[in-house]
Amino acid sequence: MSVNHSSRSQDPVAATSTTTDVHVVNHHSIVLFHLNTPEASAWVEENVSSEAQFFGAALVVEPRYVAALVAGMRQDVLEVR
Repeated sequence: MSVNHSSRSQDPVAATSTTTDVHVVNHHSIVLFHLNTPEASAWVEENVSSEAQFFGAALVVEPRYVAALVAGMRQDVLEVR
């Protein structure tokens, strides 16, 4: 028998409403932007060069570009953490 002790809602609508659009993880020499929503992916498609590099589903960014990228995402009302 399996018991789920998760505190996260099992309702997909409730789970989606609390998802951060972009989760930023600093690995010092590179920064990964994990795109968690279709809106975040669409924003990257529209605003980031087609030559961008990805690590799995995460956008790879040099540290010098992070502040401008985060500012642009927030200006367009994406939630970035």
